[in-house]
Amino acid sequence: MAKIVFCWELGRGYGHIMGFLPYAKKLRDNGYEVEFIIRDLFYARDLLEKQGFPISQAPLWLHSQRDLPPTVSYTEILFQFGYLDPEKLSPLVSSWRRLFELLKPDLLIFDHSPTALLAAKGLDVRKATFGTGFLLPPDVSPLPSICSWMNVPERRLHEADHVALSTVNTILRNMGNTELNQLSELFEADEHFLMTLPELDHYGQRKGATYWGPRFDRYQGIEPIWPDFEGKKIFGYIKPGFREFDTLIMQLSTLPYSFILHTPAISVEKEKRLQARNIKMVVEPVKLKLAAEQCDAAICHAGHGTVAAFLIEGKPLIMLPTQLEQSIMTGRAVKLGVALDAGEMKESPDYAKTVTELMTNTVYRKNARKFAKKYDKYDEALQMEKVLERMKEILS
Repeated sequence: MAKIVFCWELGRGYGHIMGFLPYAKKLRDNGYEVEFIIRDLFYARDLLEKQGFPISQAPLWLHSQRDLPPTVSYTEILFQFGYLDPEKLSPLVSSWRRLFELLKPDLLIFDHSPTALLAAKGLDVRKATFGTGFLLPPDVSPLPSICSWMNVPERRLHEADHVALSTVNTILRNMGNTELNQLSELFEADEHFLMTLPELDHYGQRKGATYWGPRFDRYQGIEPIWPDFEGKKIFGYIKPGFREFDTLIMQLSTLPYSFILHTPAISVEKEKRLQARNIKMVVEPVKLKLAAEQCDAAICHAGHGTVAAFLIEGKPLIMLPTQLEQSIMTGRAVKLGVALDAGEMKESPDYAKTVTELMTNTVYRKNARKFAKKYDKYDEALQMEKVLERMKEILS
């Protein structure tokens, strides 16, 4: 039976693995071999090794690039990972290529893996991209700005693409492969599994694009058990490394609401120091389907999967973005009128005030319910069936 290899190169957290894991299980149940090449092995044992999936460490760019301006396009993201210098990027490409030659896949699935895509050029293997809109730039030249709130000169976008394209083509030429005409051709594949909804596409709705729906396993995790506390319920997914984590928890403890907060890898000392009667912190992932059904609102870092899971259930959100991708998602949710951006507060943040505004102003809930009504026929099982069927078609 055919072998499928999932590649994850850039990004953080376990969302990349969790998003594909249900598909990997189904594919294996159907007789396919499935292996993973992943960026972060921290979550590999619990999420993959215990499930019996073979794992390899992804080749990574580990050097920080100095004196780069704030990123405004996907191309400039590439600059942070070696695309300014073909001689330095080339060994990374070779390492990916070597892995592919060893594993001999029939289908490569790329999740935020531009260098893996580059390494796969010229190989006789089927290819598919898999992920949110942010991970798959539109097929245009130059690649567009991802900072809609900034007036980015077109010249800057063209110049960035020219530099990155020169790096890519130098490597392709040295490998004996056909050069690209424009940078967006780096992402060419037999299928693009755009795992989002038009309203939640980081680049905005694309003409002619197939939206397969958000990727998440809303049934994975532990049952939500709320604190013994009267009041409306708010679910949160907050990383303990968030710079205002202590301030946030202390302010939430003053509110008349009941909180379950998924706080992965929080220390016992920190959890004990910040414990409150209306807050329950849990290290394990919580079943988002149940949490979203039971809660009145959510608070999170604006990760795509979490945002989609709660909006599909008609629940408004407080956003705490910590990086560019999350800031873009926050902007889209705020524009939809289903969320408030608490990440804009730079000094002396009043999170309690923001949460109170979300919970008492009915417009956010009305807009979230409107969103949920539009997608009330969304069926994860049917989505998975369609994606798996398309993968089988590609392989055949």
